[in-house]
Amino acid sequence: MSEQYLATGWLGIVKRPQIALLSAGPLKREYENSSCRLALIYFANGTGGTVYERQLLRCLQQSFPVEEYAVESPIDWPRWARTPAALINLYRAAQQTSSGFDLVIDTLDAALLRRGGTTRNCVIVHHLDFSANRHARIYEPLGPYILRCLRSAEKVVAVSTFWKRYLEDRGIAGVELIYNPFPVDEFLFSGDEVETFKRRFELLGRPIIYLGNRAEGKGVEQAYGALRGIDAHFVATGKDARPVGHLRTEYLQPREYRLLLKASTVAVTMSTFDEGWCRTAHEAMLCETPVVGSGRGGMGELLRDGGQVVCETFDELTTQVSSLLADPLRRLEIGQRGLAFARQFTVERFSLAWRQLIQESIPQPSRSTG
Repeated sequence: MSEQYLATGWLGIVKRPQIALLSAGPLKREYENSSCRLALIYFANGTGGTVYERQLLRCLQQSFPVEEYAVESPIDWPRWARTPAALINLYRAAQQTSSGFDLVIDTLDAALLRRGGTTRNCVIVHHLDFSANRHARIYEPLGPYILRCLRSAEKVVAVSTFWKRYLEDRGIAGVELIYNPFPVDEFLFSGDEVETFKRRFELLGRPIIYLGNRAEGKGVEQAYGALRGIDAHFVATGKDARPVGHLRTEYLQPREYRLLLKASTVAVTMSTFDEGWCRTAHEAMLCETPVVGSGRGGMGELLRDGGQVVCETFDELTTQVSSLLADPLRRLEIGQRGLAFARQFTVERFSLAWRQLIQESIPQPSRSTG
């Protein structure tokens, strides 16, 4: 890559914000004659957190004019250059929204780069455990600064009780709790569809143990190491294709991924850091697939309240999974409890919570009388 390309690329890295003005929504009439302006800044190349923010954008667009700042890092650039590019992107987005808005919804990284300005901001915090992050050495010394930024925000939104309490214990007042949303209808399948999937991917004849997303901190390889003596199909998902024994790693389309969850006998989510929630576990529960997980961070609330199996150490994992594989009736009961709990986290519930928060956060115009 030439130096000239790098120089011109840095200057043009931030795209113009896309503005979406959509009608409908129960609160639209209250704001249709006002000058309310919202902005949402989020990282477009992420995973679980990005799903949350994109769903938030779609929901808000039904009631408010929202300016979208989808920050991207150029995936065709060298790996070493992507993070600096994303930070420059993020900084520019924060500066462009420093005034002229009634409220800006920031992801955590955007809030850390917000300096000065008159705009009030609401910060979404998924989690603050960066121990498994490849940038852990950068985040670790920033702990006190992160808390200062959150204390100065107009609102802070956590996605689980674990992190809400964590923040409140550290002096962050009035933390709102708004859980992840899930489109429940996307997790409905016919028996034929599931069987066709299993034949296509040659997952017949033995139990299927899904080990989760093969990414940093998800505990996939450690879980496989603990369970590999079991006679089963071991499957993970993601782009990491490095061979590890008989563990298969598949890069699937969204519908294929959900079919894998439905086809699995057990889902294992042994994260080694304190999760914000755990989308993989929640999605498995929507498929009535029993989950065995570490329960770290917000995942503990999900698994315990949803009647799943919490396994705090890898030493206990073989016993817990083997017990489930040997007991079809218990698997059925756990699956049913999980579905009953997981299906409550609807997009409609999420949308209502966020619209109420914004209505409370933006000063209403005074109404003249007489």
